[in-house]
Amino acid sequence: MATTRYERAVQLAMRADKVGSDWFIGGGFFVAPALIAIGKWWPAAMPVAIGVLVTAAILLAVLGVVMACGLTVLARRGASFDKDFWQQVFPQARRIDWPERRPSQRD
Repeated sequence: MATTRYERAVQLAMRADKVGSDWFIGGGFFVAPALIAIGKWWPAAMPVAIGVLVTAAILLAVLGVVMACGLTVLARRGASFDKDFWQQVFPQARRIDWPERRPSQRD
């Protein structure tokens, strides 16, 4: 369970990035063929679609930077990213048979 606001913020950014990436990829599979089919008859659709795709790509890039910065802040504060942390962000990870953490030489 996320206890600090940084952990909650990173988890929110990771979930938003995951959902945004899913929509971006799915939308690309729909928009690309639609633009090919409609582009000849409705030329104004092309710049609008490209603008939407570029805006979505920029937002996903910003989410990636937020995730990287957030994970860095958490790591510098000594937070451990155990399987519970990742399972909260990626629920499908619950099905993975996670090995137990072996103590490192630094422990």
